[in-house]
Amino acid sequence: MKAEKEAKFKKYAPIIIPIIIIVVALVFLAATLLVQYLWNSTLPELFGFKEITFWQTFRLFLLILIFFGGSHTVSEGSKSVKKNTSQYVFSRDSSE
Repeated sequence: MKAEKEAKFKKYAPIIIPIIIIVVALVFLAATLLVQYLWNSTLPELFGFKEITFWQTFRLFLLILIFFGGSHTVSEGSKSVKKNTSQYVFSRDSSE
């Protein structure tokens, strides 16, 4: 059974892996162009910012991914656990 799965993987990997890489690159390209379009159509009019180029948008998008993206799981031993973000909700102190 395991040998059959490995044979299937070896058969289809040269086809699937490049397709996955191309799809990820196209999605990243489309997201970068969307951010550039939204920036250039909104922020110069509202706040007087300069329009930005594709490569400036690309670097900005990378920063967005680094700061706000990524995995939201915490590794505990051999299992991954979804991070509980409800602990960060602040409650108002009634003594004020």
